[in-house]
Amino acid sequence: MIAAALLLAMQVAAPAPDAAGGDDIAVTARKLGRLRISTRKDRKTGVVTCRYKSRSGDPELDAGVCAALLECEPKVRTRAEIQACMGPAIKALLPKAKWEK
Repeated sequence: MIAAALLLAMQVAAPAPDAAGGDDIAVTARKLGRLRISTRKDRKTGVVTCRYKSRSGDPELDAGVCAALLECEPKVRTRAEIQACMGPAIKALLPKAKWEK
């Protein structure tokens, strides 16, 4: 599926650490950078699930990205469409990080 290359194409630039918790956002952005995920459709049941090549180390972050990916997957066909669809979800997970396409 087209989502197989999703996170390889996504980039999140962590903001510079500041006194207001920027370190936490930078750590989360690095975790997201380690996440490699794709979707897989069961031929018998038609159920689409997430398949992890590598995880971020944060189960909540992994689950959030998976949920967003599963929501976007039926609506997109190109890498640009995936990035546009996933942008708001990534921004919600990392509100202070700069989302780059």
